[in-house]
Amino acid sequence: MISCSAWLNREAVRAQAGKKPTKGLQVDEELLKSLAIDEEEESWEEVMEDDEEEMEEVEEEGGAKGKAKVAAAAASGEEGALAELNMDAYDDEDDEKAFVTSIYGGKRPGGSMYRENKEDPHINDDEASSDSEDENDMVLRATDHMILAAKNEEDLSQLEVWVYEDLGAEGNLYVYQDIILPAFALCVASGDFDPRDASSASSRKPMCAIGTFDPEIEIWDLTTIDSLQPAAVLGGYEDEELGDDAMDSSVSSKKKKKKKKKKKKGKMPERRKLKDGSHEDSVLSLAWNWEYRNVLASGSADKTIKLWDLEKLLCVNTLRHHTDKVQSISWNPAESQVLASGGFDRRIHLSDLRSGAENSVRWELQADVESLIWDVHDPTSFLVSCEDGVVAKYDTRLGGGSKSLWSVQAHDKPCCDLSLCPNPAAKGLLATGSMDKTVKLWDITSGSEPELILSKKLKTGPVFTTTFSPEAKPLLAVGGAKGELLVWDIRSEDEINNKYPSF
Repeated sequence: MISCSAWLNREAVRAQAGKKPTKGLQVDEELLKSLAIDEEEESWEEVMEDDEEEMEEVEEEGGAKGKAKVAAAAASGEEGALAELNMDAYDDEDDEKAFVTSIYGGKRPGGSMYRENKEDPHINDDEASSDSEDENDMVLRATDHMILAAKNEEDLSQLEVWVYEDLGAEGNLYVYQDIILPAFALCVASGDFDPRDASSASSRKPMCAIGTFDPEIEIWDLTTIDSLQPAAVLGGYEDEELGDDAMDSSVSSKKKKKKKKKKKKGKMPERRKLKDGSHEDSVLSLAWNWEYRNVLASGSADKTIKLWDLEKLLCVNTLRHHTDKVQSISWNPAESQVLASGGFDRRIHLSDLRSGAENSVRWELQADVESLIWDVHDPTSFLVSCEDGVVAKYDTRLGGGSKSLWSVQAHDKPCCDLSLCPNPAAKGLLATGSMDKTVKLWDITSGSEPELILSKKLKTGPVFTTTFSPEAKPLLAVGGAKGELLVWDIRSEDEINNKYPSF
């Protein structure tokens, strides 16, 4: 399934046009060595514990009978090892090796016919390799669009980075790279600030933030490929590092627990310690500030909203307005310090951070909030979709608790996502996606109830994400339960062309 999606900033994508991507940071070799050592120590401990158990069984069974049992087991193990070596066929190994070598034509065991490629008439080193062709395919063009889509399968979660090639009348969509995630992905936000680079304040680079079922947020650099490690991690669990004394004590405690496990039930494992400022539960929503590019907001199942400084990689503020999971958050497109949030407490909160984070304006709804967005053409208003399929618009100038400007039963099932087309030629064009497997396009320019323009099933299954391209071109990315990302050029529909002829 595609659980969430986001378009990348076009300026950041254009800044990478013509550049080859860099190779990502791989797993630390020292870390691998330490892990290998830990595995060896653990296996040694297991062997020692098994020996202790056998000696305990000898003591329990008593005397010669127990010792005979252990000796018989050791003898059978020795016979099995000798049988596996097959020493009787030892002299036949040379003949077998010669046979294998002759098949491959090599004069040396396991070797090739020619010592160097230039001696082989079938190999031309001057020809362009497929690797170089693949590298050229990874070079972005100034007209390319990039889309992020979180794909979750039974035992794998990954972030797919898609490129949409604008070829005029048609387009081409392909996966640029994919990033393996530690847990089921719930939300993604695009940005252009690299926390590792001090010059990021003046330059733009395609970046993204990912929230999952884990209480941490990963920041990824999308100009690199095949990277196994994120550029930064916000919050999450403390690294478990044990010193020599702690290791000794843990080993001894394991032995004690091993001896007592037949008498007492084991205790529940201790909960891992969280980093200071971290969320305590899944991260459900993310919003990257468009003006203060080093500021990221996150909403969580722990009922809080956190504001992160990406330069310091620290949580600088925590908002506790909600009494249930925070499902959706959004920065105002005109006032960069105004944040709207909606949650499963059936409330919308509006926070102006200039007047203090503890203050907020509130609206009560009839159902849990699924999605919340600002009207890009009217930044004093926001739209919200709910679990009961209702979509409504509110005017912040009327104050907290005010009635909606309009409300419509857009879908029969939960309306999972909303998106407004930013193109001025299609002002008020709203897209909604629902669990009823439909995507609907609406005209919301009238002061009363919206007008339905088009309803369509795009064979994505239940729809979880619908988002318009940030540029003027009317491209709508749609993803759902079937796990495929679709980019829909809505100008291909007669209803849209008739409604917006200047598109």
